[in-house]
Amino acid sequence: MGGVGLPELIVLLVVIVVVVASIWLSVKILKKAGYSPWWAVTMLVPLVNIIFVYVFAFSKWPALASAGSAITCPYCSASIPAQALKCQHCGEWITRQNAGEITPAG
Repeated sequence: MGGVGLPELIVLLVVIVVVVASIWLSVKILKKAGYSPWWAVTMLVPLVNIIFVYVFAFSKWPALASAGSAITCPYCSASIPAQALKCQHCGEWITRQNAGEITPAG
């Protein structure tokens, strides 16, 4: 009585893996978005983590703002980053015949 059994250790291990994985994924996403990876610490605070996920999801990402101007996809007319090789909306590949001219691939 009072000892820690195998089921408790398995549950503890699963919780640790889930917490570490969520922080690791948060750091990767925040770096790609252009935010400081230290914001991933908010994943450890209940309710605050939900608020920050919402804020980061619907705010303008610094990485996209510094990426340059946007171009229009010749297939779906959506606005995509100028350096994009594939449209994130319709999935079509974009080729550039000349520096300023954008043509559909294929």
